[in-house]
Amino acid sequence: KHWQKHVKQKIEFFRPDVICFSTFSVLWDCTKLIINDIFSYYKKIPVVVGGYQAIMCSEETISASEVDVVCIGEGEHTLADYLESLENKWPLTNVKGIWFKDSTGQVIKNQNRGVVHLDDLPFPDWDVFEDIEKYLFFLGRLYAIGTRGCPYKCSFCAETALEVTYKNKRWRERDPIRYVEEIEYQY
Repeated sequence: KHWQKHVKQKIEFFRPDVICFSTFSVLWDCTKLIINDIFSYYKKIPVVVGGYQAIMCSEETISASEVDVVCIGEGEHTLADYLESLENKWPLTNVKGIWFKDSTGQVIKNQNRGVVHLDDLPFPDWDVFEDIEKYLFFLGRLYAIGTRGCPYKCSFCAETALEVTYKNKRWRERDPIRYVEEIEYQY
């Protein structure tokens, strides 16, 4: 299959020490398939899963044999702290926002981390996308994100549950000036 060849080439080129996935529940089975495919030709390394699947279904996600760590909230600072702890061999119990399996397979549930302040995040570096020309060709645009979450309370939506998790702090807006600065910078 084409995607398997592509993933294998990337794994062999980068030779990562950790593999991270952000996934939705509807793609959870596909994510596990990809993880298993990777480990059919590459050494077993830590697998971190984040995104809606990990946040909304944390128990199901961490109980999967393919997964070592789940990010139970927004991942920008959590992933950086996790990787720094791995690199320095610091205890993972100090990393807020993750659940992980210890050496015996027991699940350790660390404290949640608060929400990210959107204006503190750096502008995305679109230069790291090797296929940015394809992205622009098919979509015709790059996105600048001005908000996170949703102000509505639809009973069928994951955002409603996330509002509970984040204690009514899920909906946030960036400073409009900072938002315009990003658009100007990217342009």
